[in-house]
Amino acid sequence: MAQTTVVWDESVDGDLPANTLFFFSNTNFQDITLVSGVNIIRGTVGNNSGFAGSDLGKDSFSFMVPSGTTVTAVSLSAYSESGNGGAAIGAYSGTPLAFIASTSVSAPQNIFSLFGGGSLTAGQYGLGVADSDGINGSSVYEISITLTPNSSGAASIPTLSEWGLIILALLLLTLGTLVLVQPNWRGIFEQEC
Repeated sequence: MAQTTVVWDESVDGDLPANTLFFFSNTNFQDITLVSGVNIIRGTVGNNSGFAGSDLGKDSFSFMVPSGTTVTAVSLSAYSESGNGGAAIGAYSGTPLAFIASTSVSAPQNIFSLFGGGSLTAGQYGLGVADSDGINGSSVYEISITLTPNSSGAASIPTLSEWGLIILALLLLTLGTLVLVQPNWRGIFEQEC
């Protein structure tokens, strides 16, 4: 089972930065370093988030997928809200980070598809969480990102199948038989040298 590590918890590490305009444009990102295994990011968005300089309903963070690794899962593992609004999650990719897609929130929820499907290979990515009732309510969320090392990249050593071994044994048996049955071959070659 993959190791689970909390890589950012707003109650311990501080408030994640807010989007500066609208829900998912001109976003400030907090860089978060991922570790091998399941990475957990916990946060609260909304006016009632309880942090100084409240983000008024928006959080955003970025993460780098190092070469030799892939992100194989991104999901909203927990979510609860107070207020009437609900929340949305936006995905970003590239350098600089550009908005890709967003979806409304329900938990648990696989949000990997926001990145277009398939594994996330080496590069920079980001996520933004926005509470649509940011002034009157708040949303508590937990996002998990699974970082998996690629295979060692060592070339595989070819091996003979059972049929290959049988054919090799028959070939060696045939050559051995020819050498025993035709001993004059050795003499012919030795006389010519």
